[in-house]
Amino acid sequence: MDTFTACVVASCIVFISVVLTLYRFFTRFSNSDYAARVSSIHIFPVKSVGGFTADEWYVTEYGLAKDRRWMVVKEGKQGFRFYTQRECPKLALISAKLSKDLSQLILYSENHPDITLRDDDQVREGDATRKVEIWGKMCNSVDCGDQVADWISNIIGTNVRLVRVPDASHVREGGEEYLKPFLDLIPKPVNNTGFADGYPLLLASMTSTRDVRLRAKNDLDVVRFRPNIVVEGAKRVYEEDEWHTLRIGEQNMIFYNVKPCARCTIPNVNPNTGKKDLDLRSVISQYRHDELLENPIFAINLVHSTSCLGKKLKVGDKVYVEKTQPVRSFVKPK
Repeated sequence: MDTFTACVVASCIVFISVVLTLYRFFTRFSNSDYAARVSSIHIFPVKSVGGFTADEWYVTEYGLAKDRRWMVVKEGKQGFRFYTQRECPKLALISAKLSKDLSQLILYSENHPDITLRDDDQVREGDATRKVEIWGKMCNSVDCGDQVADWISNIIGTNVRLVRVPDASHVREGGEEYLKPFLDLIPKPVNNTGFADGYPLLLASMTSTRDVRLRAKNDLDVVRFRPNIVVEGAKRVYEEDEWHTLRIGEQNMIFYNVKPCARCTIPNVNPNTGKKDLDLRSVISQYRHDELLENPIFAINLVHSTSCLGKKLKVGDKVYVEKTQPVRSFVKPK
């Protein structure tokens, strides 16, 4: 091959490479090879009680709008602390919903009259504020009063209070050790979570849920895992472990997989009966006991980018994987 021909061939190769690179860049947001679709959206206004589903829902700096904005607390030696289905499975007998204009919280339970509370994200004169503890960290809250405290206490059989996030200036950051790669990409304050355990959003895959059903020999409802986003259509079980960066919906909302969700005993509770009828933690631990977290894992914790704020997640939204990450390492539990 003479010099001229070699130069022409080399130039063609460079040109084709540039064209392919530009094509991939400009078509990355129209990629038809999506990983899954959003099959359901779940909002839990009150931490550790039943919630509701929606066909579409706004994303705010806290995660899904109104998610985990209220919380049941119980007084102990060190003050008021979050109180969940881990200690009290009967909390599953209570459910929460919102009025159509989102201005009121409505709590309901079988054989009990509904109770309604205002929700204006304001601290008004006469409101009782109190410090409450979640996983060793203190945050401010507003007490919701004696009437609702008595209503909940009567159903679950122990004295508790209900508190809410005080106002729009509420700050409760968490999980900082896992957030370093995302600090410049997510809303500030970093990972402000309302009253969620650690992160604003939880995503579960129905493909993986069906695998748990087979292993547990129970047609369990995915709501036991209390996910905000449920997806359908993943080709492999636990494929979501490898998803690092997700783009969801036509508005190109970006979410990041911070870490897998270490499972506690709450999924053991039947949400319909308020009783523990499975040992899902042990079932999952037999094959998905994470070496680093030293716990069984299922579903993934997400943080959202600033691109999501004020936009709506919708059932049917396509989920694209923009970036993947290595598979987790599993060990036999000790």
